[in-house]
Amino acid sequence: MAPEFKLLECQDDDVVSLRGSTYKVGDLKKLLLSHFIQSINNWGNAFINLNLGGLGNLTGCSSHFYVPVEGINCEVLRLGYAKWYKGLLRIHVTADDLGVNRRYDDNNVKVNLEFCSEETPAPPQNESPLDDICRLMKE
Repeated sequence: MAPEFKLLECQDDDVVSLRGSTYKVGDLKKLLLSHFIQSINNWGNAFINLNLGGLGNLTGCSSHFYVPVEGINCEVLRLGYAKWYKGLLRIHVTADDLGVNRRYDDNNVKVNLEFCSEETPAPPQNESPLDDICRLMKE
């Protein structure tokens, strides 16, 4: 059965560990966005020029791709949760407004992280063990 990937619903300060490195989600997304913008600007235009031929610019057209398609082993730690969650991570890249000799930036290239968890995360822990006591005292 193929893994079921879903949008990784994390805050920028949550943490992803993959291939021996650890990243804050926000930093990882910025790093990947920068990498893909540079890659698309370096080789993507040649690919687009070859495929579009004389069609010119295709405003409103998008290209989606996943890297790697099958995902990569990782662990995710969400703030407030008790443990790391293992699963597969893949990168969903979208390039909008395809066109010949266009320069791409963060306005027309988007990066999202998708996650296929090996387990269902438990609800986050309370901010403090005293929160329950304070709530009981107020009742």
